[in-house]
Amino acid sequence: MSFVAALRKPSSFIVGGDEVAPNSEPYVVSLQRSGAHFCGASLAGYLNKAITAGHCHNSYGVTAVAGAHRIELYESRSQSRSVTQFIVHPSYNSYLLENDIAIIKLSSPFVENEYVKPLFLPRQVFQDWLPHNSPVRVCGWGNTVPGDVPAEMAKELHCIDVNVIAYSICNDRQHYNGELSPGMMCAGVDGVGGKDACGGDSGGPVKYGDMVVGITSWSYGHPHQGQGAYYPGVYTDVAWYRNWIDLQ
Repeated sequence: MSFVAALRKPSSFIVGGDEVAPNSEPYVVSLQRSGAHFCGASLAGYLNKAITAGHCHNSYGVTAVAGAHRIELYESRSQSRSVTQFIVHPSYNSYLLENDIAIIKLSSPFVENEYVKPLFLPRQVFQDWLPHNSPVRVCGWGNTVPGDVPAEMAKELHCIDVNVIAYSICNDRQHYNGELSPGMMCAGVDGVGGKDACGGDSGGPVKYGDMVVGITSWSYGHPHQGQGAYYPGVYTDVAWYRNWIDLQ
């Protein structure tokens, strides 16, 4: 398992997506250090904390910005809060990216309005609960050009609409061949490169209806490198961790 684990790369791509209307996804949060975006997060169920990926952990100097669209500019509609705690799941494995989830506590709650609004959390479920091919949306400010060098980071919020790929299919011999772990889920367009759920921004949300159901985690490759058709994006399945989220 060591060789394939070494291929896992935290996702930082929104390839195949489009810019969305400003503040049309008011649950999306930008995590920043010194004014620079480094990971996404989401508001789900709470205004005093947000959920992100464990691999996004930074111990100091992190600001959470909600209600943002063009993150390089000051936007009067946005709200900023200092991150006072970055709570990584106690079973997080940084090598295998298992249990890749964290809670960020804020200096004060965000104020809910038309620009900042949390989605709901799914109930606790320890199984593959979303139907195969369910439509989901992935959003972020990640790289819009494939490749290992961040050539063109999105200035505006981008989203991509893809489909849930059943765990049993994503983990079969034609895809990840048994390398997925419980608490992971897959999304993409199976068999179609270039529009794939490698398309997200580390820590950013996967939306299904009015719920945040996933957190952008990792993949093997990038959709325009001929790998996306076989290796969809892998996400943390939020439903597995609902009780833990509530307790933080």
